[in-house]
Amino acid sequence: MAKINLNLRFNHKTDQKSNTKFSYGFNIMELMITLTIITVVASLVIPSFANIIQNARIRSASVELSTILALSRHHALSSGVTVIVCQAKDPSMRHCSDNRKRNTRWSSGVISYADLNGDNSLDTRDQILTTIQSHKSVSLVFNQNGMLRFFADGSARSAGFYLCSKSSERERHLKILHTGRARTSAKMSDLNRQTCLSKAE
Repeated sequence: MAKINLNLRFNHKTDQKSNTKFSYGFNIMELMITLTIITVVASLVIPSFANIIQNARIRSASVELSTILALSRHHALSSGVTVIVCQAKDPSMRHCSDNRKRNTRWSSGVISYADLNGDNSLDTRDQILTTIQSHKSVSLVFNQNGMLRFFADGSARSAGFYLCSKSSERERHLKILHTGRARTSAKMSDLNRQTCLSKAE
């Protein structure tokens, strides 16, 4: 008899637990409130998250450009030849663009090459050092005519690159000094920012 009573108690507890589980369900009103809260939170978080991603892209593009400029200058110093940085003509990254006007967006990428024959033109006799693909959502604008040259002593003409995006308040301004060294600033003048944004997609 003791065993029977014990089993009855166990079954009674199981039924209680089972009933308790059903009491934790959602009714329609609670479900609607939960979905509303989730929608409001998502509408606040998603734009902020997209802005963070775009800021990271601008920062990444700035770091890549700084790296290619530093490598170009180093090669010019170490090899004693002129190194040219130009806008790529197309995604193949084998030719420089013919568009060399001031404040042109370098939308096809960047090429750095050693001008071994000294003719200021990229051809099969020259050596491509490195390339970077363009960031479609980041506007990269060169503020001078022509191309950027690093001479054998490491020097270059004063020039600069603007990096910006219509979907971000962040920006970068890479300034190339006469010494050939590049300095990165997180801010640019209103005029330069407008120039950069006017080229952005």
